[in-house]
Amino acid sequence: MEEIKLYIELISGLLSAAISVVYDVYVGYHLAEIKLAGWRDRIFAFGLCVLAILIAIQGRWETNVASLMELILFTWYYRKYGLLKVSSSFMVGLLIDFLYDLIIVFLQKIPNISELMSSLCTLGLSIVYYSLCVLLIKHFQRWLLQSLKDQCRKIFWSLLAYSFCSLMAVNLVNVFLDEAKPSVIVYSYLSLGQAAFSWIIYYALRKAEDARVRNQVQQQKQKELEEYANYLEQSEDNLRAFRHDYRNLLNSLKVSAKEGNVQELLEKLERYSAENLDSQALLKYKDANHIQVKTLKSIIITKLNAIYQAGIPYDFECRQTIASIPGNVDELDLVRVIGIAFDNALEESQSLSERNGHPEIQAMLYQETTDSLEFEIRNKIVPGKRQHTNLATKGFTTKTGHQGLGLANLQDIEQKYSELDISYNVSDGWFDLYLTIDHEEDE
Repeated sequence: MEEIKLYIELISGLLSAAISVVYDVYVGYHLAEIKLAGWRDRIFAFGLCVLAILIAIQGRWETNVASLMELILFTWYYRKYGLLKVSSSFMVGLLIDFLYDLIIVFLQKIPNISELMSSLCTLGLSIVYYSLCVLLIKHFQRWLLQSLKDQCRKIFWSLLAYSFCSLMAVNLVNVFLDEAKPSVIVYSYLSLGQAAFSWIIYYALRKAEDARVRNQVQQQKQKELEEYANYLEQSEDNLRAFRHDYRNLLNSLKVSAKEGNVQELLEKLERYSAENLDSQALLKYKDANHIQVKTLKSIIITKLNAIYQAGIPYDFECRQTIASIPGNVDELDLVRVIGIAFDNALEESQSLSERNGHPEIQAMLYQETTDSLEFEIRNKIVPGKRQHTNLATKGFTTKTGHQGLGLANLQDIEQKYSELDISYNVSDGWFDLYLTIDHEEDE
């Protein structure tokens, strides 16, 4: 009977450790957006789980060692994805682990409970606890991913690291609770309280920052909407005036034609065209109405207006309706890519104009099916310049006081999505950036 109890306790402990370790690895891969692409990755993941489980089942002190070992090995193996992003992702899972360990400590202090019952309760609790945590991770996935990528990611990582160290210290104190001095125990739990307070402050600051950004974006959208509305009103006035002038001009041309004054007829047509048909102004936002994705339409209108105000000749074409963004590509990432591409084209065109060149920008947005999207932008460049090789390198810039992360940022975004492809080319004095999203091919 005692042997059966011992086996049950051993199996329960093994399963509890396995659930905990597998959950850590799952969260690490999920939040770091890492896919098990080949057999090496699968062997590494399996080996990491086995090693961590074997260490963790040795005891509570060894559980902390296993957690630290998991974090170091996982971060080192996937360091190419970014040390901050990978380590932060894995620490999220470990923090949830440490909270679970604290619950177990209090559970084990319940009087008159046998070791067998304690093991079974621990196993049942781990199944329920980690199942709920998986749901929580999925629910807060967008917020967590944003926190791992935005400009405050270093602060987020610092809070995770501080909380990780605090919870590990508390767990170690609980292991040696009978031998630890009261001052050490108090300090450990105070550090845990400080970590919790830091998260409250961080949450409040993030809410304030998000509100500020939303307000800024709203103001920008309002400005763009007013600009677009003014453009539509001006176009309507021009069309009304054209209808009126067209009748008068037609009558005048009839008279000139009857009298045989062909030269006078041609001069009138040329004069009217020069005075009234400013094609660039009339076609300022040509085809923008075909874009139904609001954020995409907004960035296109903003950049076309910037090019128009700079006096750079341009042409934008979007004949098909753009109803949605295919695949798993984040809308904001695509907006960033297109914004950077337009900025790069405008800056190079202004540089060419300053050297008495003849700048020109051509852009195209095309969607044949809902599973694909194409974007292309071309601009004339300064003769002899290798814009595609230089600007795609981090740290290079043609602008004083900038860090040169424009097209290099595009490469970072491209690596996040298997269905997204961005290529560059220089030919006959033109720089060409071509973007494709092909979700159907990726599947």
